Amino acid sequence: MKDSIPKKEQTHTYIRGLRALEWDKVSFPPFSPEECRAKWNSMMEKMRRFRSLPELLDEAEHMVSDPVHHRNIPKRPAPPKLAFVAENMSRYKKKHPGLTMGQVAKKLAKKYDRLPEEKKMNYVGKYTTELNEYTRRKHDFCIDNNLPIPKKSSSKRRALKDGGEGCSKDEGLPEKPPPHGRALFLKEQSKVVMSSSGSCFLKDMGQRWKEMSQNEKQMYNTRCETMKRVYETKLIEYLDRLDEEEKQRIIKEKRIKLPKKTLNRNVKLLGEPKLPPRSGFIHFFIKHSKDFSGTLTRKDHMTQVKKHWWKLSAKKKKRYTEAIQEKNRKYQEDLQKWFQTLTPEEQEEYLRKKPSKVKFLQKYVHVKKKAPKQPSDSEDESSLPSGVKKEATL
Repeated sequence: MKDSIPKKEQTHTYIRGLRALEWDKVSFPPFSPEECRAKWNSMMEKMRRFRSLPELLDEAEHMVSDPVHHRNIPKRPAPPKLAFVAENMSRYKKKHPGLTMGQVAKKLAKKYDRLPEEKKMNYVGKYTTELNEYTRRKHDFCIDNNLPIPKKSSSKRRALKDGGEGCSKDEGLPEKPPPHGRALFLKEQSKVVMSSSGSCFLKDMGQRWKEMSQNEKQMYNTRCETMKRVYETKLIEYLDRLDEEEKQRIIKEKRIKLPKKTLNRNVKLLGEPKLPPRSGFIHFFIKHSKDFSGTLTRKDHMTQVKKHWWKLSAKKKKRYTEAIQEKNRKYQEDLQKWFQTLTPEEQEEYLRKKPSKVKFLQKYVHVKKKAPKQPSDSEDESSLPSGVKKEATL
């Protein structure tokens, strides 16, 4: 067959090369040209066609010399969407003869996406059954022909290494939650959908996530944050029960990132007064920020507020400054009254976590300490843009 291919057709595609082939020159006794062509077509059912004809002939020689390729090699089943397309392709093509095969496939794929979940589950269930049968047959085929057995996925290998899928040799170690709400959504859907692997599943679930409302997405994000807090608490409790050597081994093997310990300077205690803004400008920004919100970006929003602040007269600016001074005096009185309700141990712990409060509680501090510069723990200022805080210091 190689010698019968015209030289100008040897680098072209399979279809074009096959059309130029003269089967009379290919045939040999006792086989006729039709029998040779039929034999070639039967071999092509087991081969890929997206190559030139000389390349296919090289593979055909390999198939003839290797008896394994003459066996019934198991064929992987088509995913649910592709099975639906193949099942309805001919019927849809007859109803719409003007469409190409590619256009028909796209329309059927969209039609599958609009199917009810009950009908989709029929295709998914059929695919799962066929996939399990394919895996079993492929395993048996590899053993019968002394071929390497296909390796399992890395996640399953890790599970088997720990003592089985879903098991862990480090008993009691809490399961790490998903990193964000979308990952939590995919994890829960993978347990509902019988076939939860491959690009089809990720594409369908990704589209469903996009179509969800912001409230529904926020519910997943909130649940995920709650799961993270619970996980951190259980993880610390679990690690505290181990000796130092075992703890370091688990941290290294599981690649655990321990949560950073902070002094919680911005966390208010029960009954603690709220610290007012530090300057008249910040007070102005908080009071009038809603007037300049709307569709503006955060940067443009801050710029607009600054412009209105600089347009104020010195007299009006002084009013805001005096209002802040009065709020600070009231805050110092309320903070001192609240501080007296704490036990000595609680007072010491409070001053350790929030050294910036020392200037308001000088008469309750036995040893006078210079309070280090700390960012304000005002709840109002903690969410302000950095440009606003910088403006307040000018």
